[in-house]
Amino acid sequence: MASRGVLGLRPTSPPRGFSLIETLVVLAMLGIVMATASLSFVQSGKKGLEAHASQLQLLAAAVSDRAVLLNRPHRLVVDRQGVWVEERLRGQWRDGLPPPFQFRPWTDHVGLASEPVVLGFSRAGQTGGAELTLSRGVDRASVQLDALSLSPVAGL
Repeated sequence: MASRGVLGLRPTSPPRGFSLIETLVVLAMLGIVMATASLSFVQSGKKGLEAHASQLQLLAAAVSDRAVLLNRPHRLVVDRQGVWVEERLRGQWRDGLPPPFQFRPWTDHVGLASEPVVLGFSRAGQTGGAELTLSRGVDRASVQLDALSLSPVAGL
């Protein structure tokens, strides 16, 4: 008599496809990765907007310092195309100043969401103040510039 194998078991074919549990584990891992990626994208957008607001604040402080050092009125111009600084020389406003005061266009999809602003600085570095809003997609950041506090306030 021929033996049919150990205890009469037939060889089985290898399993085909994935089990339900394996599929669910992979889907759960993909969901976690996608959620993490989308959260980091949203946070990086807000951080980029806050960085632009901080740069604008620092530029305003530098313009104030330059006005005092050169004993000339200056103005910071913020419009939909970008930001630049002008100085009053011989009765006329002159642009084309050295970096960081020269024209800088908006980058990283950041733009001006409020009305354009021309912020004047006296020879003493004082300014009347202004408030503007930067936007990047649906995110907003309010930047309040005045003589006492040149600081951005994020998250309108």
